[in-house]
Order: sequence, then C-alpha cells, then structure tokens
Amino acid sequence: MPKAHFDKVYRRYLHGHYTRVGFDVCRNYTTGGTYYSAVPCCYCGDPATCEDHVPPLTHYRDLLATHMPPDKRRLLLVPACHECNSFLGDKPWGQLAFRKRYIKRRLRLRYKALVTMPTWYDREVETLGRGLHDYVQRSKIRQEDLQERLLW
Repeated sequence: MPKAHFDKVYRRYLHGHYTRVGFDVCRNYTTGGTYYSAVPCCYCGDPATCEDHVPPLTHYRDLLATHMPPDKRRLLLVPACHECNSFLGDKPWGQLAFRKRYIKRRLRLRYKALVTMPTWYDREVETLGRGLHDYVQRSKIRQEDLQERLLW
C-alpha cells in the first residue's frame, strides 16, 4: 500500500476519535448588505470555514504510538476560520483556552497597525481628501471588526 494512501486512511481513522463541539451554534453575519447564518469560529467568532483538531492529529498519532491514548472526551473537533486554523498549525496545546489566547496574541501582532490606529472623529474625517477619507473609513470598519474578534 502506498504511503500517501496509508496516511490518508490512518488520518480518517484518527479523525473518527474526535468529538465535534460547537457546530450546532449559528450566528448571523452581514456582508455587503447580504445576511447569512453560519457557524462561528471557536477562537475569534468569524464564520468558520474549516475544522480544528484539539489536539492536532499529528500529536494524537504520537500519543497512540506510546500506547497511552487520551480520554476521548478531551479530543475535540471545533469550528475554525481559515486564519485561526493556519495560525495554530500543529501547535501541541490540548486545551482550548491556551489555543484561544495564542490566537488573540497572533491577531494583535498581525494587525498591529489597526490596533494602534488613532481614533478619528467624523468631523476630522470629513476634512480629509477623497483617497485618505476612504482609507480611514475602511480602516475604522476593519478596526471595529478586529475588536469584535479580540473580544469574542
């Protein structure tokens, strides 16, 4: 049996040991005036586009090799957005609280310019030129979205 096929079958076998958590919760979102409902990311609240294994499959496979499989209640499969899932990669933390704290720290670092952006008042924005006005307006919206993600 080719190694790639074996890895795929083994991964599917391991995937079956995880308990799905948080997929029954829906949240309403708006994008460009369109309302839709989706499952929120467990870490930031954005619409989930994938699943995150807690702990990652690669580490669970290592635990099986030591003949000490963890309790099935501690193996979770949670909804995640692509950005949060890629931030986590195969970080070995098995608790959601650690993973969530790490995501918040990474979001603050990645969007440092938005986090530290000064507060613009409407009367100040109106005095700006067209290009800068649009940039500040978009940045204010992105900053509000980021604050919502950090408070999730």
